[in-house]
Amino acid sequence: MKIFNQTTLFSFETVNTPEKFWKMAVDIPIHGEELLSIGWENADKSQVQLKGGFARRLINSSKADVRSKKYSHLIKGFMKGWAQVLLANDLIRKNKPSFECTDGKCLFGSGKWLTGTSPGHYFLDYEIREGELLRFDFSNFKEDSPRRVSITPVGQTLETTPFQIDLFVNTCE
Repeated sequence: MKIFNQTTLFSFETVNTPEKFWKMAVDIPIHGEELLSIGWENADKSQVQLKGGFARRLINSSKADVRSKKYSHLIKGFMKGWAQVLLANDLIRKNKPSFECTDGKCLFGSGKWLTGTSPGHYFLDYEIREGELLRFDFSNFKEDSPRRVSITPVGQTLETTPFQIDLFVNTCE
């Protein structure tokens, strides 16, 4: 994970609860274990609940930099976008999709998305504000499940982006 000039490496485990919370237990060397909990039940209405020490770390890290006012919306965009991905996935699994897509453009509640593919990648671009997109790039597929999820602002290079999350999945149950 990269927020401004600070890079944090961690291992993690996740679970989706029956209460519609996605919980990620993060083990950060030296710091110990922290939790990021995202409530996604009302994500289609842009209502996302955040809990846990790792959620505070993300928000505080974005505030600690002089560029925070310019880029803090990226952290919020990640939380809202990820919550909408989780809700959409749940609805698809129940065969109750409640979004409309035409020519790669999708509306899901209050969210606007663009979808696309390239060899080995499926991506969702979430409009965090007019003309500004956050890409959720799913890749390294094994048995139809992505083993890597990268979240970055569209149009920025690795060197210039103020925000990036890469999650690598070893096992999926």
